[in-house]
Amino acid sequence: MSLTTSQITQLKDLIRPYRESLYQSDCQLAKQYLKDLTSPGAQVHLSHPFNTLENIDEFIQQALEPLFTAFPDLERRDAIPEDQRERPAGSRTYNGAAKRMQQALIERWGTVYA
Repeated sequence: MSLTTSQITQLKDLIRPYRESLYQSDCQLAKQYLKDLTSPGAQVHLSHPFNTLENIDEFIQQALEPLFTAFPDLERRDAIPEDQRERPAGSRTYNGAAKRMQQALIERWGTVYA
């Protein structure tokens, strides 16, 4: 099932307040928005060391609060104006080569372990 551009825009608009609370490093506001966006009792599945957290409160307490404490000025790349982003010389070429190597590795694993 593919989403239309209109549906994608609606979904982005729905989570915009949550994302803005993250920009502000405001855990209480993030918690409020997450509770509005999720079903009661929803589990949060993350990678190690968090794994499965039983509810939004655990997610805020064990993941977001320590993240905001460690990186108080954390911001998403799309929130940084284009002219203020770092793009070192050669980074585009390096990134392309890394993606090709990754794809070759995945294809090899598919052949060997399939």
